[in-house]
Amino acid sequence: MFDILNDFSVANGKHVTIGIIIRPVFSGDRPSGSSNDLITFSDQLDHFHEQGYLVVEGLLDPVRDLDPVLREYEGVLDDLARTLHAEGQIDSTYSDLTFEERLIRVYADSGKVHAQYFDFSLPQGNVKPDTPFWAGPAVFRTLVNEDLLDAVESFIGPEIYSNPVQHVRLKPPERLT
Repeated sequence: MFDILNDFSVANGKHVTIGIIIRPVFSGDRPSGSSNDLITFSDQLDHFHEQGYLVVEGLLDPVRDLDPVLREYEGVLDDLARTLHAEGQIDSTYSDLTFEERLIRVYADSGKVHAQYFDFSLPQGNVKPDTPFWAGPAVFRTLVNEDLLDAVESFIGPEIYSNPVQHVRLKPPERLT
């Protein structure tokens, strides 16, 4: 599951914070109709307005849209693990583990959640030339994904621009935070 929380604005100055939880359909079967049809039903819009979020299943294709992002983050984790290992902060790069297991192990062994390395926004303050963040091409393609933008358009209309308050959260177990 992926959380997308973004602050979208339209030309008339109206700001809408949209929280969309995306659950990819892994069976390969996408719901019929365009992505815009997926969230224009009045009950779904009512849910969004009442609860502040909407679960949209099948909006992004796991293989086409999300696997490239995961591959990019595997590379980010490779670099982070090599750096921490070279600095003596962790005992191994744990390259034999799955991404999830490796991320947890690197966080646990270093005693720090390195979330900023995976985020595509810089922190609000204390930004330095070496402040880590990730803005790779697969992440960018996800931000400008037509299906995602069509879904947002169904809420706020066709003039969409994004405020840079979006974040990527690779959420580790609570015991590590």
